Amino acid sequence: MTRAIVTAATLLVLSASAVRAQEDAYRREFGQPLLRTFDTKKHGGHAQNWAITQDSRGIVYVANGFGVLEVDGLRWRLIRTERQTIVRSVAVDADDRVWVGAVGEIGSLEPDERGVLRYVSHLEQLPPDARDFADVWSTHATPKGVYFAPLARLIRVRSAEVSTWEAQEGFHAFSLPGRLFVRDRGRGLLELVADELRPVPGGEAVARGHASAVLPWGDSGAGLLAVTGAIGLLPLPSTAPPEALSTEIDLALAQERVYTGILLEDRRIALATLGAGAYVLDKSGNNIGHIDKDRGLQGNVVWALHQDREGALWMALDRGLARAEVTSPVTRFDERTGLDGSALAVYRHRGELYATTAEGLFRLVAGPEAYFERLPQVGGQTWDLLTFEEELLVANTERVYSFRGETGTVASSRSFASALLRSRVDRQRVFVGLMGGLASMRREGERWVDEGAIAGITDDVRSLFELPDGRLWASSETNG
Repeated sequence: MTRAIVTAATLLVLSASAVRAQEDAYRREFGQPLLRTFDTKKHGGHAQNWAITQDSRGIVYVANGFGVLEVDGLRWRLIRTERQTIVRSVAVDADDRVWVGAVGEIGSLEPDERGVLRYVSHLEQLPPDARDFADVWSTHATPKGVYFAPLARLIRVRSAEVSTWEAQEGFHAFSLPGRLFVRDRGRGLLELVADELRPVPGGEAVARGHASAVLPWGDSGAGLLAVTGAIGLLPLPSTAPPEALSTEIDLALAQERVYTGILLEDRRIALATLGAGAYVLDKSGNNIGHIDKDRGLQGNVVWALHQDREGALWMALDRGLARAEVTSPVTRFDERTGLDGSALAVYRHRGELYATTAEGLFRLVAGPEAYFERLPQVGGQTWDLLTFEEELLVANTERVYSFRGETGTVASSRSFASALLRSRVDRQRVFVGLMGGLASMRREGERWVDEGAIAGITDDVRSLFELPDGRLWASSETNG
């Protein structure tokens, strides 16, 4: 009985490992996530955007240089603050109330008599000595109140009650469910517990380096991961000296400052940088996605990230907004990832993925930033692909090619080949659909022999199918 249990457990572990390996291989063939971008012509606001949030109805709110942008998926609306200042942060509480942190202002969005949201200032609610601040860089709506975080102090508004905590050298605030943290330039990372800012074990490591986010970490989520510019991704409590989580993008993180990060629903990490766009990492630090200007973003400076209720990743950019479907199994390859022209065929040969377009033959180079490379031996319209033992046959407008690894040779000089099919009856024969006919060729030893055209067919043949009894069906572009 014990042996059976151990065997079953071993099989489960092996199965899980196999699934993970399959998922890893699948992710290495990811293209770019489906991406939508929004510029000032679309949303009517300023080019710069600083923060993003969403209410329970799905309405998205954006901290924008001109105010708060509200979008319901179709219509955009700009809501200005009382002083018409730059809005730096937004947050939504459990009652769907939207809280706003701006330059020298704090407030909320309240419905008017028609139910249209308008900005209402809460500045007068603060004591006079707490009103002197500039940019409210973050706003956090929690069950214990709403926290506004300019550099000089942390401000909490809870109904009519206001509390403040003064910074030693400058605050940056971060919130997790049920927890609030600040990084003080002089003291490191602190947590607000019972209205007292208490040091987080190991948090002194970020006292001088820029800490841009704090994420839940570990299998249980009870640990912390500090996202820093100087050290990288730092698990807390930290070692002495601090040891960052090793990632596949350490070099990029060292060169391009990480500005913020969030933990996605599937436990992946999304990071925003000030020069390289956004990255998505798995929990082991593997790079599984990179979205930047070369891949469709309006720019490489990303100020904020937010995952919406549909799982898509919103990015607040220095020059616009973008929404990437990072959890969708559907990804895209185009000229930005090396695939020039519209795909005419996609085919897997001996584990590798190939695509044909009107510009030639391409092969996928799998990896965290997968792309297609052109095979220079084949140019022009390329229509179909076929595996024949070790060979990859390629139907091209100039001729039929045969590839073994990197070596390409001419299998048939017939031009305008458009379809390929290996015969069921004679496994050495391959039928070749043509633009204006049908032919066949046969493998004899180490060479291909052209068997000539099949009489009576003059249409453009687009696809071929053979029945078990050897009858061959050919579909044409115009005559069925």
